[in-house]
Formats: sequence, C-alpha cells, structure tokens
Amino acid sequence: LLFLACSVISKRSCILQGATSSGKSHIIRLFAKMLGQELIVYQMNKDTGISILTGQPLLSSTLNNEDIDNIILWFENISIIPAFKEYIKDNFSENPKEWKLTDFSYLLNYIDENQEMISENNKEFINKTVIEIKKIIRHEKRFTHQESEFIKALKEGKWVLIDGIESAPPEIAQKISSLCGDDPELHLIERGKNNYFSRNKRENAQPISDNFHLFVTFNPS
Repeated sequence: LLFLACSVISKRSCILQGATSSGKSHIIRLFAKMLGQELIVYQMNKDTGISILTGQPLLSSTLNNEDIDNIILWFENISIIPAFKEYIKDNFSENPKEWKLTDFSYLLNYIDENQEMISENNKEFINKTVIEIKKIIRHEKRFTHQESEFIKALKEGKWVLIDGIESAPPEIAQKISSLCGDDPELHLIERGKNNYFSRNKRENAQPISDNFHLFVTFNPS
C-alpha cells in the first residue's frame, strides 16, 4: 500500500509486477476503495482492441437539433396534403426528442403508397421534400463517435487499472507506455481530431486531469 500511495502522491503511473494470482489487482482495487476513488479496470488479452482507448463509431437512433429543425420545416411542406398531415399528427410525438428513425421510414412508405393523393402541381415539391428526409435518416449520416471510458477517465480524473499488460496487443502496450514516464502523454491518431493528451500544458493538447492515475499489472513469466 505504501508503494501505491507514493505513486499517487508523486503522480507517477504505478506498475506492479508479480506472478499470476499474487494479489496485484486485488490490492489496487482495495486501495482505490479505501480512498473512495472510482477505478475502471481493463483485463488485457490478445483480442483486446484499440477501441478501449480510441472509442468507436456508434449508429445513433436519434436526431440532432439541426436535423429536427429541418424535419419540422419539411413536415410543414408535407402537410399541404391533408392525409399526410393527419398521418404525422397521429404517428409523431409532439416532443421531437422522442422521434425514432423507423417512424420516418414508415412515413416515407406511406407517402410512396399514396402518390395518387398528390396533385401534379405539388408532386415535384413533395418528392423533393421526401429526398431531403431520406438524406437525414440514411445510416451513413447517423454515425457518431462514442468516447471510450479510458478517455473519459483521463479527462474526468478517474483511476484506471490495466490488468495483465503482458497479454495486451503491442499497439495497446505502446500507447499505455507513453503514460508511464515523467511526462505522461497519449497520442491517438486513430481517433481522428483531438487525438493528443498531455498532463503538461502544451499547444493543441487536451489536458489530462491531475487526479487521473494509471495502474498497470505485469506478470513477467
């Protein structure tokens, strides 16, 4: 415990070496619990992916505010057809945050199946509106980036345990090692923008919280 305490006080990453089942991760968990610190644990193996650090793309099922504003405008366009206006009223919540992408697919199918309700004068106008709605709900537009718990810990000052670093793929071990020196930093070019983190204030670097602490267990055998 004294070794762990010195690591925290000096703000240096703690690497705990020992044989399998020697209690390395247990003592770290106990230490974090004693100090009331949230500890995020990653158990390493050969299949561990870099996404534990970088995060991953996530297909969103909701609309952002800009999309909602556009949809509301296009609903007004569609509503010049009384049946379409009634369909929107009956099938869409008054709260746009509750709208689901599947609801729009059903609406578009309804419009497609009832083309006879659209006069020749309005057909081009309605069809253009349908095309714009399709652009918004298509899957390739719905991907967002889900932040990893590791990056959240860096920013919010939580503690992280990398358990069994010897089993991690080389690219993960390399990234983690950059956080274990005198000048902790992390480059995640796989993440795209905002990919550099540093405890020291550097230009274009996202700050690593002073309370963030990294523990690593290592079995040399």
